[in-house]
Amino acid sequence: MRVSAMVRPTMTVTTVAAAALLWLPMPGCERGDPAAKPGGQKIPVPASAGNDAAEAAAHQHLAPHGGVLVELGDHDANAEMLLDPDTGRLRLWLLDGCAANSLRSEADEIRMLVILPATPDRGESMFNLTLDAVANPLTGETLGDTSEFSVTSEDLRGVRAFKGVIQRIEMHGERYSDVSFEYAPVGRGSGS
Repeated sequence: MRVSAMVRPTMTVTTVAAAALLWLPMPGCERGDPAAKPGGQKIPVPASAGNDAAEAAAHQHLAPHGGVLVELGDHDANAEMLLDPDTGRLRLWLLDGCAANSLRSEADEIRMLVILPATPDRGESMFNLTLDAVANPLTGETLGDTSEFSVTSEDLRGVRAFKGVIQRIEMHGERYSDVSFEYAPVGRGSGS
C-alpha cells in the first residue's frame, strides 16, 4: 500500500506536468478558429509535410487590417494590402507567416505592377506603382525600419479588384521577387 501511495502522487505530478505542456504556446501558427478574430480575408495555408489537406483547409489566416493577404515564400511571411477605392490609397503591411505580427523592412519603397481588368469603356490597363515607407511614432517604426508602405494613386480611384506583381520585397535577409497576386476583397464587389 505504501508503494501505490508513492506511485500515485508521482503519476499525478507527471500527468499535471504533461497537461501543462499542452497549454504552452508552440512555435508556428495558432490553429484555433480563424473566424474568432475580427476583420480581414482568410488565406488558406497550403498542405505541406506534417500538414495534411484537411488540416490545411482548417488552418487559415485573417488579414489583421481587413485587407487581402499575399503569401511570401513558403509560409514565410505575408503582405497585407488594403485599398480605399474612394481615395485611391493603397496600403501594404509586412506580416509574419501567420499574419499575427508585423515584420519590419529596411526598404524605402516597394514597387509593383498593377493590372486593371478591362471594362466596357477601355481594355485591360497596366501601370507601375511605388509604395513609400511609412513611419509610425506609436510603434516606433521609422523610415528604413518599418512594416507599412503606402501610395495614393488617381489610377486606383473607383477600383475594387485588380491583379499585380510585387517586384521585390526584402526583409530580415530574405528577398521575395516577382510575387503575383490578385486583390479581390471578399464582399466588396469586383471589377473597377
